[in-house]
Amino acid sequence: MPVDPEEPTKIAESVQLLGLRYVVLTSVARDDLPDHGAGWFVQTMEAIRQINPHTQIEVLTPDFWGGLGRETAQRQRVETVVRAHPACYNHNIETVRRLQAPVRRAQNTIAPSTSCAGSSNSIPAFPPSLA
Repeated sequence: MPVDPEEPTKIAESVQLLGLRYVVLTSVARDDLPDHGAGWFVQTMEAIRQINPHTQIEVLTPDFWGGLGRETAQRQRVETVVRAHPACYNHNIETVRRLQAPVRRAQNTIAPSTSCAGSSNSIPAFPPSLA
């Protein structure tokens, strides 16, 4: 499903309408986008901040895994989001290690998820109080 170019603005307007002071942005894996959706998180955070400057934003990201040079690409995608300074960076590990093979698609490994979580803590732009 293609992204709606108005989505960041629509989300920001919804935050304003609801008077939210803390929001959690999440998404499904966006393997169809060149940066796996990292830039979309940033655009949405920027739109929220433009209209709602006092709203805190937490992100719950996919693992950003895939493509050529996937470990390096994953770290760059995580960095893209972290450098936008979310109040909290989270990644949802879908299940415990012993159930990875039965429930995850092709990768059948927990490695992309643990790598994603580890990357977010090692990026210098990440506020020390949140690392």
